[in-house]
Amino acid sequence: MGGMVSGAVLSRINKKRVLILEQHYEIGGFTHEFSRGKYKWDVGLHHVGKLQKKIIGRILYDYLTEDNLKWHKLPYIFDRFIYPDFQFEVPDNLKDFKARVIEKFPHEKKAIRRYFQDINRVTRWFKLEFIKKISPLLIKILISLFNFPLKRLARTITKDYLDQNFEDEKLKALLISRWGNYGTPPAESAFAFHSVVDNHYFDGAYYPIGGSSKIALHFERIIEKHGGMILTNKEVTEIVVENDIAKGVYVKDLQNNDKIHYLEAPIIISNAGAPNTLQRLLKPKYTDQLKNNITEYPDGLSMVILYMGLKQSPQTTGCYGENYWIHDSYDHNQSHNGFNLLLKGKPNSIFLSFPSLKDPEALSHCAEAICFVPYSAFEKWKGEEWKNRGNEYDLLKNRIIQELIRAIDSTIPEFSNNVEYYELSTPLTLEKFSNIKRGNMYGIPATPERLDMKLLQPKTHIQNLYLTGADICSVGILGGFLGGIATASVINGSLGFVKILVKAIRYSKQKNKKNDIKDIPICLCENDFFNNKLEAKLMEKHSLSDHVYQLTFDLNRDLKLSSHIHVKIKISPLEWRAYTVVKSKGSLITFMIDKKTGGKSANFIKNLKIGDKTLIRLPLQNLYQRHNNFKKVFIATGIGITPFVAMLNELEVLKHQERIKVFFGVSSKNENFISQFLAEKQRNLDLHIIYCSTKEKSNQDYFTGRVTKAIKKTVLDPANEEYYLCGNPVMVQESIHYLKSIGADKIYW
Repeated sequence: MGGMVSGAVLSRINKKRVLILEQHYEIGGFTHEFSRGKYKWDVGLHHVGKLQKKIIGRILYDYLTEDNLKWHKLPYIFDRFIYPDFQFEVPDNLKDFKARVIEKFPHEKKAIRRYFQDINRVTRWFKLEFIKKISPLLIKILISLFNFPLKRLARTITKDYLDQNFEDEKLKALLISRWGNYGTPPAESAFAFHSVVDNHYFDGAYYPIGGSSKIALHFERIIEKHGGMILTNKEVTEIVVENDIAKGVYVKDLQNNDKIHYLEAPIIISNAGAPNTLQRLLKPKYTDQLKNNITEYPDGLSMVILYMGLKQSPQTTGCYGENYWIHDSYDHNQSHNGFNLLLKGKPNSIFLSFPSLKDPEALSHCAEAICFVPYSAFEKWKGEEWKNRGNEYDLLKNRIIQELIRAIDSTIPEFSNNVEYYELSTPLTLEKFSNIKRGNMYGIPATPERLDMKLLQPKTHIQNLYLTGADICSVGILGGFLGGIATASVINGSLGFVKILVKAIRYSKQKNKKNDIKDIPICLCENDFFNNKLEAKLMEKHSLSDHVYQLTFDLNRDLKLSSHIHVKIKISPLEWRAYTVVKSKGSLITFMIDKKTGGKSANFIKNLKIGDKTLIRLPLQNLYQRHNNFKKVFIATGIGITPFVAMLNELEVLKHQERIKVFFGVSSKNENFISQFLAEKQRNLDLHIIYCSTKEKSNQDYFTGRVTKAIKKTVLDPANEEYYLCGNPVMVQESIHYLKSIGADKIYW
């Protein structure tokens, strides 16, 4: 978020060409989404506060996205605090919230009123500290003098504040129920961080219409509009400094055999976090004097996140879009021991949310559950491959999944009956995709010591090098956004923040805003490093079945793309869909695309004509074929067969001699669009094909039943076979469980 906001401000106000280098194959950082079949989840943004019209945050968002990013307000009751013997519904305004707390605990009425006053006072203190970071020296001095009387309160440990002001343990627990929003338990957090984050939600919460990924797409559009770009699969390995001046960066191209490139720029902004920047990206001689400041901060908590696909709307179980904060006790400081509690079936705290109920455009229903855990519980598997960390790791994950679902069931009866698919990410997942130390999603913990870290400023000790993001401001999406504003403000001079704010306010008052979204022309570069997004012209369109089409596009340049690479096709100005390349030859790439899912993707395919142009984004391949002596088994349903089309082509070229098993499931024979292709491959490959259908009865060419049933009826050789799966996520999940139960350990999906 910090990098995107900095880039959008510098593009929009300063007309600078901004290049954002993202190591992930998706843009957006913790605002991005991922999908499994029809299900889609956010990974970090669950709700955002202070977005009412005429609020500064909303004015800045609207300005930086040209008023195109739309927000959906969560219901009046947007949070539920769940405790063993009571529940508390949180309304979307401070007046009602305060009244409900006093009604619940009338004996502490005076202390409750003082608490909310202190929250507001410390929030104002925090905002002034933010302004101090981006102000000239004289204003810094004046703010320090003005803020000094509240400094002690702001640095007070949250638990200490509660113990000093309240007697009722239930009340203390209630007021700190949302500490998960900043990820530091009350016995460690500074009251300043608790105040600013909790105050952020006193007026309710909002969610981006279309999903959290829309944030990055809108910022990207602004950056591209002014000649910049966001590149994925580009890992910065070093910031080059000469004579105490930042000159450029070395970048590893993860899309092209890890080739190293050197790029120069007059301004370099790091959104990799202060620890990564100072410890990994700069040579020691430029950070030796800072090591004690950055290496001694304590490790924060990481988390496990359970992503669930639901059979039907959560409203059937009484959930209407609010977040659930489920606590097993009143002691929120047990979270460092939360992993042991979780494995005993009593997780200390669970945050449960329903992205599909927050987004009016959601096409299927899903849920997410988050539980804080220490990184150390998973550290032994750190060096293992993602999705392939071994049986012990998988057993641990499955145990966590079952305990989380069981705990949710105790709060929302019969919830588990609505869960069709589930998948768990661990601290290792967060560490892999974010490169944040020990999977600490919130970065440097929200402790009093963090408030004193002078190096957490936009401007570094190296000329032309700036920091941005949550580390230089506060935690989470809010902190990242403000961090981006802070960095852009400093780059814009002593009154940079005023300059940005004035332009944003003027824009908000315009009556005839041009907020139409048009495609931005892509400028192709001779250096393929910059060709992350390419123009594609449709050359061929063939119908393979009633709803599957084969499409061939011309990229007008030979990129030597490997087949079965995972790419995204632009289907509308702000909509992209992921597909697999089944064939690549010269400048031509071919896809098999299913329009059965309906929606915008189906309309795009239906209306696409020969000669039409669109854009293709090139992310990193995430399902590839291993070249070894193991026998291959491909398991797929529907359009999930497409990666294996490319793999079979590859095996044919390599003159593979071993027997290959292919399990392919369709609902009926008429939907089998791949039979002709597989028949052709049987001429040169030893293919044993098992077609599966739930509708074809007594047909010798088809197994009657689901793919998972066919696998169980077939003799497999797990010691000598490796298994590739793609398609319906429920089928994939069930097949993996079965394969592991018979001893298979080479499973890729």
